[in-house]
Amino acid sequence: MRYKLFVVLLALGVSPAFAKSLSWRSLDVTANLDRDGRLHVVEKQAIVFDGDWNGGERVFRVGAGQSLQFESIARVDGGERPLSSGDLAQVDHYSFTSPTVLRWRSRLPDDPPFVNKEITYILRYTLNGVLRQTDGAYLLSHDFAFPDRSGVIQHFSLRLDIDPVWRGAQSPVVIQRENLVPGKSVVVPLTLQFSGAGAPAGAVRTLSRKAIYGVLVLFLFAVAFLLFDFVSHESAKGRFDRLVPPDAVDDAFLQQNVFAFTPELVGAAVDNKTAGPEVAAVLARMTQEGKLSSSVEQRGTLFKHKVLCLNLQKDADDLPSYEAKLVRALFFGAKNTDTDRIRKHYQSSGFNPALMIESGIAQELKQIKGWEKQPQRANWKQNWIFFSAALLLLILAGAFGSNNDAPVTIFVGVAGAILLGCAAAAANLNSSVVTNFIRFAIPAAFLAPLYWLVIGYTLGAVRLLLHLTTPIAICLWTVAITKLVLDALRTKEGPERIAFRKRLYAARNYFIHELHSPKPRLRDEWYPYFLAFGLGQYVDQWFGSYGAAGSQPAMASSFGSSTGSGGGLSSPSFTGGGGAFGGAGATGGWAIAAAAMAAGVSAPSSSSSGGSSSSSSSSSSSGGGGGGGW
Repeated sequence: MRYKLFVVLLALGVSPAFAKSLSWRSLDVTANLDRDGRLHVVEKQAIVFDGDWNGGERVFRVGAGQSLQFESIARVDGGERPLSSGDLAQVDHYSFTSPTVLRWRSRLPDDPPFVNKEITYILRYTLNGVLRQTDGAYLLSHDFAFPDRSGVIQHFSLRLDIDPVWRGAQSPVVIQRENLVPGKSVVVPLTLQFSGAGAPAGAVRTLSRKAIYGVLVLFLFAVAFLLFDFVSHESAKGRFDRLVPPDAVDDAFLQQNVFAFTPELVGAAVDNKTAGPEVAAVLARMTQEGKLSSSVEQRGTLFKHKVLCLNLQKDADDLPSYEAKLVRALFFGAKNTDTDRIRKHYQSSGFNPALMIESGIAQELKQIKGWEKQPQRANWKQNWIFFSAALLLLILAGAFGSNNDAPVTIFVGVAGAILLGCAAAAANLNSSVVTNFIRFAIPAAFLAPLYWLVIGYTLGAVRLLLHLTTPIAICLWTVAITKLVLDALRTKEGPERIAFRKRLYAARNYFIHELHSPKPRLRDEWYPYFLAFGLGQYVDQWFGSYGAAGSQPAMASSFGSSTGSGGGLSSPSFTGGGGAFGGAGATGGWAIAAAAMAAGVSAPSSSSSGGSSSSSSSSSSSGGGGGGGW
């Protein structure tokens, strides 16, 4: 402990000796904007070094379409003493360590550290391309102070002389600033008119802002049209029609639209898939019909779990198609089975009981009017021709544009392709949605970054000196992607099938609504339909809240036969399942145990995933950059 304390105290005592600081007593800039639009700059920097600095540094920020012509650097020591270009190991030598980073040496490594040493340097350079011609005017937005610095500029002065050929600003422009903290800039924005003959050679011609806004408006209009077309066509199919409210659902509605079909068919139809709830519904219906008998046991010592025990009451050969197939898979030659035995039997191979009934239910669904009608979602041939044309234009824009066109088109092209894959997959997964349209936000969330990129690059086309083809290409590319995603989101179902599913959803909502009531308008015979709709948990919760008082305690509870599946409307009350079925509800037994059996047995598998991210930044003015020491 004493050693650690000694190290800390030693570090605190020694650190001031190695501390470094750097500031500017003054930064005086004189500049001249000549007839051709070139900016000639002279910077006089009075730098105060404190510590073991090697020397000074100037980082120039050279934007798109601009070029730097460095002329000289001199040290003011009685008079101007030019520095030599070359070896940075020698004092009063300078060199560019990169195209935009200038360094010069003021002190050798073995020399004593500076102690508030002020040294004045004069830098001379010329910038081309600081003037941007757009919409008939020439814009200057130049930063004459370098904001990327660690120290304060105590006094800043600027004198900018403008050639008389330029109209629109009074010359000279004089600015004084005091105590410029790090990060603070001195940007001079001017809008000038050229009154000379010909065109200024040092100015850069950029896109018209009217053209940029025109491209952006057309892009947004195209996207709005695609959205309108999508909503119109889907509405015509009845996809966005409202569901029948719960208070409008009655026994006649349920008898006609729900109980006229088997519970497993209803469950498969409502969400277009056959899975665990349908298997549980088949087991419940078969038990109701006396083909099976069941009980629920609680097993385990440390980790207790519900186990569904089934007894076969009829020979499998006497059962209809998929019922026989399911029974053979669950009982594997015996007259009784349970969840634990099934797991043990299939632990090495895996088992999905939904596959046993899927084809049989699919055959029954075909009997429903309009179920198999699948109108074409889109003209995919035209979509891919449009997509290919947009891709070709994107490639041409990058190949024949300026220096910035290629990176923009490549970045937007790759990002768009990746986001298209994700958004199209999400759209296809949600193409059968006829309620809960908030899920449409999933593909939209994938496309949002692409829209952000495209709008940002389009608005920044003037600053980035993009050719007009590039904003057109990236906007067209995004429109093509949007169309593919929206067409993937269109439903493949016809109006009759959609209407049928919506009626089933209305019934499901009615059941949920009633299961929140102490005295629901429900029947115990409907229990298989509750399971088919995935509402077993709701029934258990209802029983725990309202039905426990009238239930029989049961660790091993049975679900006996009743009046049969399908709209048995004779029962005047609801107990959570009927008879011993209510007992199962007391422990959440039958529904939980049946769901566990219906889930099957998973085969061993593994997966992994990863990701990456990137970021970028930009500035809207020329000049600036950084300065300091090294």
